[in-house]
Amino acid sequence: MSAPKYLLGLAACSIGFSLLLLFPGDFYLNIAGYLFGSVVVVLLVGMFRRVDSERRQTPTYSPQRGLAGAVTSLILFGLLVAMTHAWFIATELSKQ
Repeated sequence: MSAPKYLLGLAACSIGFSLLLLFPGDFYLNIAGYLFGSVVVVLLVGMFRRVDSERRQTPTYSPQRGLAGAVTSLILFGLLVAMTHAWFIATELSKQ
């Protein structure tokens, strides 16, 4: 048994989707991008940690190096993308 890397893959896809939502520049797409870049990523990483900690208790678990760095990178990059969306949301709201 190993770590649930598919959850980290889904988190990376969520960040990628959030990045794609930056380019149209629409207010509602920025809100969706903010949610995908922050909330969805944090939920997926949290699910990864929960499942991984459960699997670590089994005797057949095989630890994999580098996943802690990947988790940290996903959280930080998701936060950066979400902050960019928040900037565009705040800019749009200040115009009104």
